[in-house]
Amino acid sequence: MTILIAESGATKTSWLLANSKAGIIAEFETMGFSPVHHLLPDIVAGIKANSGLMQTNNQFKDLYFFGAGCSSPERCFKIETALRQVFPDARQIIVEHDILAAAYATCGKNAGISCILGTGSNACYYDGTTLYEGNPSLDFILGDEGSGTQIGIRMLKGYLYKQLPDELMNDFKKKYPHINKEAVLAEVYANKHPKKFLSGFALFAFEHAQNSWVKQQIEHCFNEFIQNQLIQPFGHLLFTPPAKSPVTVHFVGSIAHHFAQILRNCLATRNINHVGKIIQSPAHHLAHYLLEEKTASNKRNSGKY
Repeated sequence: MTILIAESGATKTSWLLANSKAGIIAEFETMGFSPVHHLLPDIVAGIKANSGLMQTNNQFKDLYFFGAGCSSPERCFKIETALRQVFPDARQIIVEHDILAAAYATCGKNAGISCILGTGSNACYYDGTTLYEGNPSLDFILGDEGSGTQIGIRMLKGYLYKQLPDELMNDFKKKYPHINKEAVLAEVYANKHPKKFLSGFALFAFEHAQNSWVKQQIEHCFNEFIQNQLIQPFGHLLFTPPAKSPVTVHFVGSIAHHFAQILRNCLATRNINHVGKIIQSPAHHLAHYLLEEKTASNKRNSGKY
Protein backbone atom coordinates (compact mmCIF):
# COMPACT_ATOMS: atom_id res chain seq x y z
CA MET A 1 0.00 0.00 0.00
CA THR A 2 1.31 3.42 -0.97
CA ILE A 3 1.25 6.26 1.54
CA LEU A 4 2.07 9.97 1.44
CA ILE A 5 4.08 11.34 4.35
CA ALA A 6 4.58 15.01 5.18
CA GLU A 7 7.06 16.30 7.75
CA SER A 8 6.52 20.02 8.20
CA GLY A 9 8.56 22.59 10.07
CA ALA A 10 8.28 26.36 10.07
CA THR A 11 10.54 26.71 7.03
CA LYS A 12 9.67 23.82 4.73
CA THR A 13 7.61 20.65 4.36
CA SER A 14 9.18 17.43 3.08
CA TRP A 15 6.72 15.13 1.27
CA LEU A 16 7.52 11.48 0.57
CA LEU A 17 5.47 9.08 -1.54
CA ALA A 18 6.40 5.59 -0.41
CA ASN A 19 5.38 1.96 -0.16
CA SER A 20 6.81 -1.13 1.51
CA LYS A 21 7.99 -2.76 -1.73
CA ALA A 22 9.66 0.15 -3.54
CA GLY A 23 10.53 2.31 -0.54
CA ILE A 24 10.66 6.02 -1.36
CA ILE A 25 8.98 6.52 -4.75
CA ALA A 26 9.07 10.30 -5.00
CA GLU A 27 10.02 13.34 -2.93
CA PHE A 28 8.57 16.86 -2.97
CA GLU A 29 9.07 20.07 -1.05
CA THR A 30 6.72 22.94 -0.21
CA MET A 31 6.72 25.82 2.21
CA GLY A 32 6.34 25.01 5.89
CA PHE A 33 2.85 25.13 7.36
CA SER A 34 1.80 26.07 10.86
CA PRO A 35 -1.81 26.15 12.07
CA VAL A 36 -0.72 28.99 14.35
CA HIS A 37 0.76 31.30 11.73
CA HIS A 38 -1.03 30.36 8.49
CA LEU A 39 -4.61 30.82 7.33
CA LEU A 40 -6.43 27.89 5.75
CA PRO A 41 -6.35 29.36 2.19
CA ASP A 42 -2.59 29.96 2.50
CA ILE A 43 -1.99 26.34 3.48
CA VAL A 44 -4.07 25.07 0.55
CA ALA A 45 -2.33 27.39 -1.90
CA GLY A 46 1.10 26.47 -0.56
CA ILE A 47 0.50 22.76 -1.15
CA LYS A 48 -0.99 23.29 -4.60
CA ALA A 49 2.06 25.33 -5.62
CA ASN A 50 3.97 22.07 -6.13
CA SER A 51 2.59 20.61 -9.36
CA GLY A 52 4.44 17.32 -8.94
CA LEU A 53 2.92 16.78 -5.53
CA MET A 54 -0.55 17.46 -6.92
CA GLN A 55 -0.13 14.63 -9.41
CA THR A 56 0.09 12.11 -6.55
CA ASN A 57 -3.58 12.59 -5.59
CA ASN A 58 -4.69 9.18 -6.91
CA GLN A 59 -1.49 7.31 -6.06
CA PHE A 60 -1.92 6.80 -2.31
CA LYS A 61 -4.58 5.78 0.19
CA ASP A 62 -3.35 7.20 3.48
CA LEU A 63 -1.72 10.54 4.26
CA TYR A 64 0.35 11.15 7.38
CA PHE A 65 1.11 14.78 8.22
CA PHE A 66 3.44 15.68 11.11
CA GLY A 67 3.64 19.42 11.65
CA ALA A 68 5.02 22.15 13.87
CA GLY A 69 2.24 23.67 15.95
CA CYS A 70 -0.08 20.67 15.56
CA SER A 71 -0.35 20.34 19.33
CA SER A 72 -4.12 20.43 19.86
CA PRO A 73 -7.22 18.88 18.23
CA GLU A 74 -8.27 22.28 16.91
CA ARG A 75 -4.93 22.93 15.22
CA CYS A 76 -4.77 19.42 13.79
CA PHE A 77 -8.30 19.81 12.41
CA LYS A 78 -7.28 23.01 10.63
CA ILE A 79 -4.45 21.21 8.84
CA GLU A 80 -6.66 18.19 8.11
CA THR A 81 -9.31 20.46 6.58
CA ALA A 82 -6.72 21.98 4.24
CA LEU A 83 -5.40 18.55 3.29
CA ARG A 84 -8.93 17.31 2.58
CA GLN A 85 -9.42 20.17 0.15
CA VAL A 86 -6.20 19.34 -1.68
CA PHE A 87 -6.38 15.53 -1.54
CA PRO A 88 -10.11 14.65 -1.61
CA ASP A 89 -9.45 11.04 -2.66
CA ALA A 90 -7.38 10.16 0.40
CA ARG A 91 -8.99 7.37 2.39
CA GLN A 92 -7.43 8.45 5.67
CA ILE A 93 -5.65 11.65 6.74
CA ILE A 94 -3.79 11.60 10.05
CA VAL A 95 -2.35 14.84 11.46
CA GLU A 96 0.13 14.71 14.35
CA HIS A 97 2.62 16.97 16.11
CA ASP A 98 6.13 17.16 14.63
CA ILE A 99 7.63 16.05 17.94
CA LEU A 100 5.99 12.64 17.40
CA ALA A 101 7.71 12.43 14.02
CA ALA A 102 11.01 13.14 15.75
CA ALA A 103 10.32 10.38 18.28
CA TYR A 104 9.40 7.83 15.60
CA ALA A 105 12.44 8.77 13.50
CA THR A 106 15.00 8.62 16.30
CA CYS A 107 13.65 6.21 18.91
CA GLY A 108 11.67 3.79 16.77
CA LYS A 109 10.23 1.31 19.26
CA ASN A 110 12.81 2.07 21.94
CA ALA A 111 12.65 4.49 24.84
CA GLY A 112 14.46 7.80 24.56
CA ILE A 113 14.29 11.57 24.65
CA SER A 114 13.80 13.13 21.24
CA CYS A 115 14.53 16.79 20.57
CA ILE A 116 13.90 19.18 17.70
CA LEU A 117 16.46 21.90 17.02
CA GLY A 118 15.51 23.46 13.71
CA THR A 119 13.72 26.69 12.95
CA GLY A 120 11.92 26.05 16.25
CA SER A 121 12.64 23.71 19.15
CA ASN A 122 10.90 21.12 21.31
CA ALA A 123 11.57 17.95 23.29
CA CYS A 124 9.70 14.89 24.53
CA TYR A 125 10.21 11.53 26.22
CA TYR A 126 9.04 8.49 24.26
CA ASP A 127 8.83 5.08 25.94
CA GLY A 128 8.51 3.17 22.69
CA THR A 129 4.72 3.41 22.71
CA THR A 130 3.58 6.62 24.37
CA LEU A 131 4.89 10.16 24.02
CA TYR A 132 5.29 12.35 27.10
CA GLU A 133 5.81 16.06 26.56
CA GLY A 134 7.83 18.11 29.01
CA ASN A 135 7.77 21.88 29.15
CA PRO A 136 5.62 23.49 26.46
CA SER A 137 7.19 24.89 23.32
CA LEU A 138 6.38 28.61 23.56
CA ASP A 139 7.23 29.64 19.97
CA PHE A 140 9.80 32.23 19.00
CA ILE A 141 8.73 35.19 21.15
CA LEU A 142 8.67 33.36 24.47
CA GLY A 143 10.61 30.17 23.78
CA ASP A 144 12.20 28.19 20.95
CA GLU A 145 15.39 27.93 22.97
CA GLY A 146 18.35 26.64 20.97
CA SER A 147 16.54 27.04 17.68
CA GLY A 148 17.64 28.66 14.45
CA THR A 149 15.22 31.46 15.22
CA GLN A 150 16.81 32.18 18.60
CA ILE A 151 20.34 31.99 17.21
CA GLY A 152 19.31 34.24 14.31
CA ILE A 153 17.82 36.77 16.72
CA ARG A 154 21.08 36.94 18.67
CA MET A 155 23.06 37.52 15.47
CA LEU A 156 20.64 40.21 14.35
CA LYS A 157 20.58 41.99 17.72
CA GLY A 158 24.35 41.80 17.90
CA TYR A 159 24.54 43.67 14.62
CA LEU A 160 21.84 46.26 15.35
CA TYR A 161 23.22 46.90 18.85
CA LYS A 162 26.77 47.03 17.41
CA GLN A 163 27.87 44.27 19.78
CA LEU A 164 29.48 42.13 17.08
CA PRO A 165 33.27 42.21 16.91
CA ASP A 166 34.45 44.72 14.29
CA GLU A 167 35.38 42.12 11.68
CA LEU A 168 31.95 40.50 12.04
CA MET A 169 30.16 43.84 11.79
CA ASN A 170 31.77 44.31 8.39
CA ASP A 171 31.01 40.75 7.28
CA PHE A 172 27.38 41.05 8.37
CA LYS A 173 26.93 44.34 6.52
CA LYS A 174 28.39 42.86 3.34
CA LYS A 175 26.20 39.76 3.55
CA TYR A 176 23.01 41.65 4.47
CA PRO A 177 23.42 45.18 3.02
CA HIS A 178 19.72 46.05 3.30
CA ILE A 179 19.31 45.16 6.96
CA ASN A 180 18.45 48.04 9.26
CA LYS A 181 16.02 48.67 12.11
CA GLU A 182 13.10 49.57 9.84
CA ALA A 183 13.55 46.56 7.58
CA VAL A 184 13.80 44.19 10.54
CA LEU A 185 10.72 45.54 12.31
CA ALA A 186 8.71 45.28 9.10
CA GLU A 187 9.76 41.66 8.56
CA VAL A 188 9.15 40.62 12.16
CA TYR A 189 5.87 42.42 12.88
CA ALA A 190 4.22 42.80 9.48
CA ASN A 191 5.39 39.73 7.57
CA LYS A 192 3.56 36.40 7.56
CA HIS A 193 6.74 34.40 8.11
CA PRO A 194 8.85 36.08 10.83
CA LYS A 195 10.41 32.81 12.00
CA LYS A 196 11.71 32.04 8.53
CA PHE A 197 13.21 35.53 8.31
CA LEU A 198 14.83 35.42 11.75
CA SER A 199 16.15 31.88 11.48
CA GLY A 200 17.84 32.80 8.22
CA PHE A 201 20.49 34.67 10.20
CA ALA A 202 21.57 31.41 11.83
CA LEU A 203 23.50 30.88 8.60
CA PHE A 204 25.76 33.78 9.60
CA ALA A 205 26.40 32.02 12.91
CA PHE A 206 27.27 28.80 11.09
CA GLU A 207 29.70 30.60 8.78
CA HIS A 208 31.43 32.22 11.77
CA ALA A 209 31.01 29.48 14.38
CA GLN A 210 34.75 29.49 15.15
CA ASN A 211 34.58 33.11 16.27
CA SER A 212 34.54 33.22 20.07
CA TRP A 213 31.69 35.76 20.27
CA VAL A 214 29.48 33.77 17.90
CA LYS A 215 30.31 30.51 19.65
CA GLN A 216 29.30 32.04 22.98
CA GLN A 217 25.92 33.04 21.54
CA ILE A 218 25.31 29.54 20.17
CA GLU A 219 26.32 28.00 23.49
CA HIS A 220 23.99 30.36 25.34
CA CYS A 221 21.07 29.26 23.17
CA PHE A 222 21.87 25.56 23.58
CA ASN A 223 22.33 25.90 27.35
CA GLU A 224 18.89 27.50 27.64
CA PHE A 225 17.41 24.60 25.71
CA ILE A 226 19.25 22.03 27.83
CA GLN A 227 18.06 23.62 31.08
CA ASN A 228 14.45 24.38 30.12
CA GLN A 229 13.61 21.51 27.79
CA LEU A 230 15.84 18.68 29.04
CA ILE A 231 17.06 19.00 32.62
CA GLN A 232 13.99 20.60 34.20
CA PRO A 233 11.35 18.22 32.79
CA PHE A 234 13.46 15.09 32.23
CA GLY A 235 16.28 15.33 34.76
CA HIS A 236 15.02 12.21 36.56
CA LEU A 237 15.61 10.26 33.34
CA LEU A 238 18.96 11.86 32.52
CA PHE A 239 20.63 11.64 35.91
CA THR A 240 19.95 8.17 37.30
CA PRO A 241 21.56 6.01 40.01
CA PRO A 242 24.73 4.18 38.89
CA ALA A 243 22.88 0.87 38.61
CA LYS A 244 20.43 2.30 36.10
CA SER A 245 21.41 3.66 32.69
CA PRO A 246 20.14 7.13 31.72
CA VAL A 247 17.97 7.37 28.64
CA THR A 248 19.53 8.27 25.31
CA VAL A 249 18.93 11.78 23.95
CA HIS A 250 18.37 12.16 20.20
CA PHE A 251 18.14 15.27 18.02
CA VAL A 252 16.62 16.16 14.67
CA GLY A 253 16.82 19.42 12.75
CA SER A 254 19.25 21.54 10.78
CA ILE A 255 20.58 23.41 13.83
CA ALA A 256 21.36 20.20 15.72
CA HIS A 257 23.04 18.82 12.60
CA HIS A 258 25.15 21.83 11.64
CA PHE A 259 26.20 22.72 15.20
CA ALA A 260 26.50 19.11 16.38
CA GLN A 261 29.92 19.45 18.01
CA ILE A 262 29.02 22.59 19.95
CA LEU A 263 25.78 20.89 21.02
CA ARG A 264 27.62 17.78 22.20
CA ASN A 265 30.07 19.92 24.17
CA CYS A 266 27.24 21.83 25.87
CA LEU A 267 25.52 18.56 26.77
CA ALA A 268 28.75 17.08 28.13
CA THR A 269 29.30 20.16 30.29
CA ARG A 270 25.95 19.37 31.93
CA ASN A 271 26.90 15.69 32.29
CA ILE A 272 24.56 14.52 29.53
CA ASN A 273 26.69 12.02 27.65
CA HIS A 274 24.19 9.48 26.33
CA VAL A 275 23.66 11.20 22.98
CA GLY A 276 22.25 9.06 20.19
CA LYS A 277 21.19 10.12 16.72
CA ILE A 278 21.67 13.65 15.41
CA ILE A 279 19.94 13.84 12.03
CA GLN A 280 19.23 16.83 9.85
CA SER A 281 15.83 15.72 8.56
CA PRO A 282 13.65 12.98 10.06
CA ALA A 283 11.60 12.46 6.88
CA HIS A 284 13.32 9.30 5.56
CA HIS A 285 13.66 7.74 9.01
CA LEU A 286 10.00 8.55 9.63
CA ALA A 287 8.95 6.93 6.35
CA HIS A 288 10.91 3.78 7.21
CA TYR A 289 9.20 3.56 10.61
CA LEU A 290 5.69 4.12 9.23
CA LEU A 291 6.13 1.59 6.44
CA GLU A 292 7.34 -1.03 8.92
CA GLU A 293 4.36 -0.34 11.16
CA LYS A 294 1.98 -0.45 8.21
CA THR A 295 3.39 -3.80 7.05
CA ALA A 296 3.19 -5.28 10.55
CA SER A 297 -0.39 -4.05 10.95
CA ASN A 298 -1.43 -5.57 7.63
CA LYS A 299 0.10 -8.92 8.62
CA ARG A 300 -1.71 -8.90 11.95
CA ASN A 301 -5.01 -8.07 10.28
CA SER A 302 -4.54 -10.83 7.72
CA GLY A 303 -3.83 -13.39 10.43
CA LYS A 304 -0.23 -14.07 9.41
CA TYR A 305 1.08 -13.36 12.91
